[in-house]
Amino acid sequence: MLGVIFGAMAVMLVLTVPIGVMLLAVALIPSLMDPGFMATVPFVLRNVVGGLNSTPLLAIPLFILGGIIMSTNGKRIDASVASELEHARIVLKEENDGGEC
Repeated sequence: MLGVIFGAMAVMLVLTVPIGVMLLAVALIPSLMDPGFMATVPFVLRNVVGGLNSTPLLAIPLFILGGIIMSTNGKRIDASVASELEHARIVLKEENDGGEC
């Protein structure tokens, strides 16, 4: 059964199936091969959704975003973001009594 799981993973990687879909499909293989297997489809889906509700998983996309921002080296900032930051600076400067911002 382990060979079938790794084989299915290899085939799906070659076919460029998204990793989340691949892991879900591979998790269902044992229950498809052996009907007496304890992990049913609702059980696997419940655990997959429960696993996504994890705070440490949020660090991964934020780490990637930080890397993207740092790789631009401050040279390329989106014009809309720059204008919003400038607007916020002006508003803060006007609300404070002549303070520098």
